[in-house]
Amino acid sequence: LMANPDRAVRAAAFKQGNLIWAQHGETFAAALNAIAGTRHTLYGRRGFKDFLAKPYFDAAVSAETIDAMFRAIAANYELPRQALRSGAKLEGTSALAFYDLEAPRPLDPVPPLAWSEAVNLVDRAFQSGYPALGAYFRDCFAKRWIESEKRANKRSGAYCTGSAVTGEQRVFMTYADTMHDANTLAHEIGHAWHSHVLKDLRPFAQDYPMTLAETASTFAEKLFMHGMLQDPNLTESQRAFLLDQDCSNAGSYLLNIAMRYEFEKEFYTRRRDGELSAKELCDLMVQTQRKIYGDTIAKGDEDPWFWASKLHFFITEVSFYNFPYTFGYLLSQALFAEFKRSGAAFLPRYEAFLRATGTATCEDAVKSTLGWDLTDEKFWAVAVSAAAPAIEEFSKIVAAR
Repeated sequence: LMANPDRAVRAAAFKQGNLIWAQHGETFAAALNAIAGTRHTLYGRRGFKDFLAKPYFDAAVSAETIDAMFRAIAANYELPRQALRSGAKLEGTSALAFYDLEAPRPLDPVPPLAWSEAVNLVDRAFQSGYPALGAYFRDCFAKRWIESEKRANKRSGAYCTGSAVTGEQRVFMTYADTMHDANTLAHEIGHAWHSHVLKDLRPFAQDYPMTLAETASTFAEKLFMHGMLQDPNLTESQRAFLLDQDCSNAGSYLLNIAMRYEFEKEFYTRRRDGELSAKELCDLMVQTQRKIYGDTIAKGDEDPWFWASKLHFFITEVSFYNFPYTFGYLLSQALFAEFKRSGAAFLPRYEAFLRATGTATCEDAVKSTLGWDLTDEKFWAVAVSAAAPAIEEFSKIVAAR
């Protein structure tokens, strides 16, 4: 419902849904306070001086790296905000409401894409840009390692899994005849390729942190997008759709995830001194959304109950289930930018990096294979700026409509 083309439907779903969250607000607040309070107690007894030390350790990354990354994003908030302003223009509003963030862009519809066409598009993109990945994709397809059927009682979405015993991977997805699903296919094959590259290493060396889990998948996604955008037969509607996907990613990873991280960080800081009520959590959420989204979200149209409705905040096994997404997105941006500069000569370095992901910290894996310093804010600023061409081109298309 939140992705319905009708704005009135989205607004009704959002507002009525939040009434239900509000009815149970104190229960959700109690749960969130209990989870955070338990962690503070455990971390104290285990000698952690900072509540972020454990999530950073689990992600194999340093505080210096994450701080540098978010400083670079904060200095460039206006770039992803530009993408949201294009969305507001398409909606015919001066700013978006929170329930507009998942709205389909009202551009000319892109016709349904048959499974065979999607496979051919991904195949051509991989073969032209990364032949080894293309050969692997064809092998997966020939061996029927990709399950895509859309059928009754099968949920939507996609995931990749594999076996360290057989060294084989499998992709399961529900293909729904859209360009988005073709992109998802490329994304999941990227995950499978990551596992394939690591398959001859010892089992522990095949286990990489969440921060690095999305790099190969997003790199493959970028390969697909780049290949599609180079197609001279691409219609304006198809081009606009693909560019909008890039714009949506920028908004999600540079604003929405940053908002989640800032909210959770402030919540854990305040939780040291006592529990927060549901109202205090709602107020903090609105303040954080105003800080991150700026004027791209209309005042009064924030989502105060986002903290209650987002499952990630309540996962007991993993805390701060947010920053690894942005890390992976930006590192992939940097990887693909280097690939475009260096061409095929970059691919052996890329594969060396993938092989290092299960045996080193993020900083060491990148430094030893690519020579980049992840603690340098300038590195992240350049990665953020890689989103600019797609956002600017999409903005021009929107302005011309």
